[in-house]
Amino acid sequence: MKTYLTSLHPNIFVIRHGHPTPLTVYVSHHQKFVCVDQDIAFVGGLDVCLGRFDDGNHKLFDLERRTWLGVDYYNPHLTRPTSVSMPFEDVIDRTNVPRMPWHDIDLEIRGWSARDVARNFTQRWNHHCDISYPGRILDRLAVKKTREFHPDFITTGTCCCQVIRSLDLWSGASRTEASIYGAYLDAVSAAEHYIYIENQYLSSNLAGGGVENRVFQRILDKLRKKIFSKEVFRLIIVLPQPEEVGDDAKEILRWQYQTINRGGSSLLEQLKYQAFTHYFSFIA
Repeated sequence: MKTYLTSLHPNIFVIRHGHPTPLTVYVSHHQKFVCVDQDIAFVGGLDVCLGRFDDGNHKLFDLERRTWLGVDYYNPHLTRPTSVSMPFEDVIDRTNVPRMPWHDIDLEIRGWSARDVARNFTQRWNHHCDISYPGRILDRLAVKKTREFHPDFITTGTCCCQVIRSLDLWSGASRTEASIYGAYLDAVSAAEHYIYIENQYLSSNLAGGGVENRVFQRILDKLRKKIFSKEVFRLIIVLPQPEEVGDDAKEILRWQYQTINRGGSSLLEQLKYQAFTHYFSFIA
């Protein structure tokens, strides 16, 4: 992929970063963002790859091949493409097999928050680059440009935001940073009326087995406090269908179940949930 992309134009640069032994995988960066001129950034959960484009209608079929061409008509639960060398050739019988809808979300951010994304890129680039490419320096002058919004992307309002991330010495930082984790804990502690979670890889320390993150311990503490004071409060958890199938999917579901309702130390077991079911709901 690196060879192909860099062959397209001299202004395209690609850096791959990983363990020296390609078959040894310890961690995934899993950062997904696009940054333009240190002034605009798109950050979120959208994988820019085949099969992931979707809109709010979540259409299951495209018989006319108007939206999802070839391999882009995708359903990993039924079949996966064996090759992407012919991306416009169908690998699924779209007259009988539905595509898998996706609910990935991205945000457009501007200004100083976008510059934080650019700073993250600069740190990562300078950490991973070798003698093939020079290091990069973040422009210290604020980039101020007048841009017109595309009519399809006009929003009804704006808000201030803070960029958070997970990073350690291996992946680009001069120190370990866990600001995403800290933000989760702070948000749960500050919740007054409800907590909404949408996550297909849900696991926490309540699952046991060596899981260290304490997000659900904080949720359990919050629920106990609200129940004791008899306040109105709701915990709403949506568990989307994971892409994984077979043993991989079973392993994901095992951690979810052990976090939520089985295994001895799960959330609902500790709450003795039969008496407090009006405090939470789960949607799968």
